[in-house]
Amino acid sequence: MLEKETRTDIKNTDYFNAVYNSWKTRQKSKSLHKEFKAIRKKKRWPLKLVAAKLGVSTRYVLYMERGEKPLNKAALELVEQFNSLGET
Repeated sequence: MLEKETRTDIKNTDYFNAVYNSWKTRQKSKSLHKEFKAIRKKKRWPLKLVAAKLGVSTRYVLYMERGEKPLNKAALELVEQFNSLGET
């Protein structure tokens, strides 16, 4: 009985909330990266074109699509633009 109470107490700690919020942020970020890649594939844009538009290297675009690098401001604006147009 004491163990169950301890487990529920752990869920209410600041540490648990911080870890959980961090996890939620990473999940949201992963979906944005996937969405970014889906837009490029749907539009049939080559990596070089997207890289030139975003001002980064083609390798960096690949890293962004895989979620290994953060999306830069221009990439986020691209995703937002297509979401507002309903094209994704």
